[in-house]
Amino acid sequence: MLKNPYTGNPKAIEEGHQLFLDTGCYACHGHHGEGGTGPNLTGDRWIYKPTDPTLFRTITHGREGTNMASWKDVLTPDQTWKIIAFIRSLYKGDPAKIVW
Repeated sequence: MLKNPYTGNPKAIEEGHQLFLDTGCYACHGHHGEGGTGPNLTGDRWIYKPTDPTLFRTITHGREGTNMASWKDVLTPDQTWKIIAFIRSLYKGDPAKIVW
């Protein structure tokens, strides 16, 4: 199973936040991951199981039939992991439901 090497790393989370802004993720997911045209990234309700590998595949390859585009030609795997670390830092749900 893929593991995020940056989980809980403050420097990587800040870099992920900057990448989240620079690539325009906020346009769909909100500046604080609260959602908009894209889903809320801060809570417990996810359409697909919110594991790090699932999120990595979604960012890398997009999600067919949705507005979620593939970012594989824009973001390196390292940058994708940092964005995921940032997203995880926003979590406001039940800690018992954490699966990453």
